[in-house]
Amino acid sequence: MSPPSRSGESEEHYPLKLNAHIAAGGFSGTLADSTMHALDTVKTRFQGQTHLEKPKYFSMGHTFETIVKEEGIRGLSSGLTAAALGSFGTTSLYFGVYELTKRVWVDNWGWNPSLGYFVAGGLGDFVSSIVYVPSEVLKTRFQLQGRYSNPHSISQFNYQNYPDAIRSIYRNAGFSGLYRGYWATIARDIPFSALQFTVYENLQQVFTGLFAVRDSKWQFVQDAVTGMLAGGTAGFLTTPLDYVKTLQQTQRRRPSKQLPSVPISSTTKVPPGTATPSLPSTNAPTSPPSVTSNTLTSVTSPPNPTALPPTASPPVPVHASTSAPPIRGKGALRPAPLYVSGIISGLQSIYRRQGLRGLWTGASPRTLWTSMQSMFLFLFYEQTLLAMRAAGLGRADDW
Repeated sequence: MSPPSRSGESEEHYPLKLNAHIAAGGFSGTLADSTMHALDTVKTRFQGQTHLEKPKYFSMGHTFETIVKEEGIRGLSSGLTAAALGSFGTTSLYFGVYELTKRVWVDNWGWNPSLGYFVAGGLGDFVSSIVYVPSEVLKTRFQLQGRYSNPHSISQFNYQNYPDAIRSIYRNAGFSGLYRGYWATIARDIPFSALQFTVYENLQQVFTGLFAVRDSKWQFVQDAVTGMLAGGTAGFLTTPLDYVKTLQQTQRRRPSKQLPSVPISSTTKVPPGTATPSLPSTNAPTSPPSVTSNTLTSVTSPPNPTALPPTASPPVPVHASTSAPPIRGKGALRPAPLYVSGIISGLQSIYRRQGLRGLWTGASPRTLWTSMQSMFLFLFYEQTLLAMRAAGLGRADDW
């Protein structure tokens, strides 16, 4: 995946066979994702609590502190096995397809380099999603759950181990259950990868042009800095799609469209201007209230042999108040858990529920995670390729 300017530059940068890039990609991806798994767990917990009536986590720092306090360091490693195994297969395909596409379209066909990197990055991610999505479903659910029968879990699932999780998912949703949130995942990852590779390749060329000195120490710093900037930029811009993906892969089932009726207790504080149903009075008789055009419903009582006498005042109809704030307090209706059925509808639902800022829920931990993960990914990848060249491995006569 090294920039075209490096190819054939010297013996230190001779072209490698495609399988060398595949092996280096799998190795570097596994190391990078394993290194950053704890931070990814914090992000997933923070994003995956929309089904709770009251949020458990309030910030990235609070999420980290709470997990360690309740579950220990082990709580941060939940889902690590799925992440590591999935990363090896994913990044092997990822870098292999990317390098092949780049060589054909940019080096052989003469495409515009930036366009070639963009398309190659997106295509590489699309192919690797065959492996990535099932591992991501398992990883995400175990990150939310923690250990089996975890009393502090915010997950709607409780799996004993990975085989139990796979059997349960297949039993309840079939093979497609392992690909839950597939379209949301690739809708997030294809633009992420396309942006990441484009920024990375162009920054590599800029840094190479600005600084003439090229030794192993400078190469190390250059790969780390360009990888970090590429991952952070792509990660921040794709946060809304990441939020939708997390919700789709961790929600259990579609909630009922009709909210249950929860009576408002007598202790509920009602804001000024909000009409409430009044209780029947046994005092002085009054005339029935007139029904106006904005009457929604009226409180009626079923036939009862011990009903109030005819002189009692009938219930007062409840009128709509569009300007009053929501009723809060014991017994007040709470919003239904946010359910995401599609990418566009999910973004719209999040915007209606949480506003524009809500679309970037988890942006800070995601940007930090993608920056660091991308830095380690490209650093390990480029250093592995340099080690292969130094050992005389993988030399390609043509490709």
